[in-house]
Amino acid sequence: MNTFAQNAAPGQTAGDLPEEVRGVWITNVDSDVMRERRKLEDAMDYLAENGINVVFPVVWNRGFTLHHSEVMDTTFGFPQVGEFRRAGRDPLREIMTEAHRVGMEVIPWFEYGFAGSHGGTNHIFQRKPEWAARNIDGGIAIRNGFLWMNGFKPEVQNFMLDLIREVMENYDIDGIQGDDRLPALPHNAGYSDYTVQRYQDEHDGEDPPEDMDDPDFIQWRADILTEFGGQIYDMVKDYDQHLTVSMSPSIFPWSRDNYLQDWPAWIEAGQVDIVHPQAYRYELGQYQSLIRQMVGSTPDSETGHVPQKYKHKISPGIVSGVGGNLNPPDVLIDKVSYNREFGIKGEVYFFYETLRARNNHALDSIAAVHYQEMATLPTRNGTFRRVPGIVSHQDNPLHVVQGEWEADELAEGSVMGSLKAEAGFESTIEYFVDVPAEAHYRVYTYIPYEVDGNSEVRYAAVDASGDTTAVVLDQSSENIQKRGWTPVGEVYLQEGEQQVALLEASASSGEKPVYGDAVMIILDRKRSPDVEISRDVAGEPDDRQQEVPQQVSLEQNYPNPFNPSTEIRFELPESGIVTLEVYDMLGRKVTTLIDSEHHGRGGHQVTFDATDLSSGVYIYRLQTEHGVLSRSMSFVK
Repeated sequence: MNTFAQNAAPGQTAGDLPEEVRGVWITNVDSDVMRERRKLEDAMDYLAENGINVVFPVVWNRGFTLHHSEVMDTTFGFPQVGEFRRAGRDPLREIMTEAHRVGMEVIPWFEYGFAGSHGGTNHIFQRKPEWAARNIDGGIAIRNGFLWMNGFKPEVQNFMLDLIREVMENYDIDGIQGDDRLPALPHNAGYSDYTVQRYQDEHDGEDPPEDMDDPDFIQWRADILTEFGGQIYDMVKDYDQHLTVSMSPSIFPWSRDNYLQDWPAWIEAGQVDIVHPQAYRYELGQYQSLIRQMVGSTPDSETGHVPQKYKHKISPGIVSGVGGNLNPPDVLIDKVSYNREFGIKGEVYFFYETLRARNNHALDSIAAVHYQEMATLPTRNGTFRRVPGIVSHQDNPLHVVQGEWEADELAEGSVMGSLKAEAGFESTIEYFVDVPAEAHYRVYTYIPYEVDGNSEVRYAAVDASGDTTAVVLDQSSENIQKRGWTPVGEVYLQEGEQQVALLEASASSGEKPVYGDAVMIILDRKRSPDVEISRDVAGEPDDRQQEVPQQVSLEQNYPNPFNPSTEIRFELPESGIVTLEVYDMLGRKVTTLIDSEHHGRGGHQVTFDATDLSSGVYIYRLQTEHGVLSRSMSFVK
C-alpha cells in the first residue's frame, strides 16, 4: 500500500486557501514531549490534524544546544545538552522527521539568544568571561534572572551566527527564529570595555550616559542590534533564499526600552519575514488592547506601531498556558477571532503541552472554529513548501518480498504491523514507491516498538541509478529511544515507480529476528528547493490514494445550525474502539455519545439532541486508535 497523505491530483493549486501562520512552540521546559520519540510522533500527528502548519522547536537554551553542535564542542567542549547526549538522541532531527512526515514546516527556535544562562553562572562565563555583557557597576548584566553575553561584541555575534549557520547546513529546515533574547540585550547592558570604547569612538570621546534609560543611549544600542539582525537575515538568505527568517520579540515599545528590540525598524528595513510579538496576556481585553497598539485602533487605521502595508508580517504569539495558569479554549478562540477581525492572518501558541490534555484539548476547539481548511504560510506565495511524506507499507504490491517472512502481531508498527525473519536467512524486501517528481529525497524506515530485534540490521537506500548506500540500524530492545522513523539515506529519484530501499536479513547474525516495516520518502528541500509537488487541497483522493483503504473521517453535522437535534456521521477504514463526545466552548464535556465502543469498518451515524442545552457553538470530538478529529456545530433555539 502506498499512501501520500493529502497529495494533489495534477493541476490542483493552493491559491484559494488561506495564507496563515498557524504555529506552535515546542519547548523542553515544563514539557516532556521531547523526552520520548513516541510522544513526538503523536504530537506532530495531533498538531497537523488540527490545522497547524509550522512548529518552532527549541534548539538553544541555558547555554547548551539540544542537537549535536561542533561549534559548541569546539568553543566550550559541550557538544550537546547532557540529557540528549547520554541518550544518543537528536530531538531537532526527530522533530524535523515527524513534522515533515505530516506536511508541517520546521523553524528551529534559538530561544536563549544572547542570554548565556538563567541563574548563577555556567560554562560560557567561566570559560569566556570577556564575553559577558556588563552593567554600569561592572557586573554581568542580569535581567529577570538571565545572565547576558555581550551581543554588541563581534566575537559573540559571530558565535551566534555560527550556531545558526551550522543548523542550516546540517538540517533540512524551513527557516530560523530568534525571540525576545535574539537580537536583544537588557537595557542595563552597555558598559563593557568594548562597548564603552565603541561609544566613545562614535561620540567624539564621550562616555556613555550613566542613565541606562537615556533615550538616545537606548536607541544607539538598539540600532546596533538592528544591524546585527540584518546580518542574520542576509546570512540566511544568502545560504538559501527559501528559508524563513522569523523573530518573536516582546511587545513594542516595551521591547525597545527594556530589551533594545526596535522591531518595527526590523520590518521597515526588510530584514525579517514574519514577526511574532509576544502578546502574552491571559485576559481577552488586555490581549485586544495589545493588538490595537500593534496594528491600529481599527482594522484599517494607521495608528499602530506597524503600518498597514506590513501587517501581513505580523502573527502574534498567544499564550495558551504556562505551568498551572491556562487560557481556556473559548478565550483562545476569541483571540484568534480578534486577529482575523483586524486582518492578522496567523498566530503562534506558547506552547504544545497547554494546547492538549492539560488544557481540555484547546487546539481541537480552536481548529473546529478557525482551522477547518488547510493554510499555506504567507511567505510561500500560495504554495506548500512541505507535503506529507510518502509512506509505503509492506503490503504494497510493488514491493518484492522474498524468503521466509511472517507477520508479528505484537509489533507496534507504523500502521499495518511488521514482518519478521530469521537473521542470516536469505530473506529480503525490496521497497518500491511511486515517486511524484524527480528530486532529492530522504529515505526512512520504521523500527517498530515493543519488539526485541537484532542489534545490527542492514538497510540500503537505492537511488535512481540503482546505486545503494548501506546503513546498519539497531532494532534491539536497548534502543527504545531510537524507534519509529529512522533515516536510511539520501537519494535522487526519478518520477514514477522505483525501488528506494533494500532490507537483507542475510546481512545480520544472531538469534534475534530482523524486522521489516514501512518505508517513507520525504522531499529534500535543501537539495531540491524549487521542485513543485502539490497536495490535495480539495480533499478528493487521487488515483494513488484510491489504492488504499479510506482514512478515518468525521463529517460536518447535518443540519447545521440545528434545533433541537442533528446527525453526526463518521467513517472508519477498519473496525476499532470509538469514543464520540460533545464539548462546550469552555472545553467542558457536555455528553458522551459513544463511550469506548467497538464499531465496524464503514460509515456510522449518531443523533445528538440538544433540547436541554443553551444556544451556542459546541465541539464534537471523535477519538479512535488513529487519533482525534473535531468539528464545531451551532445550536440555535
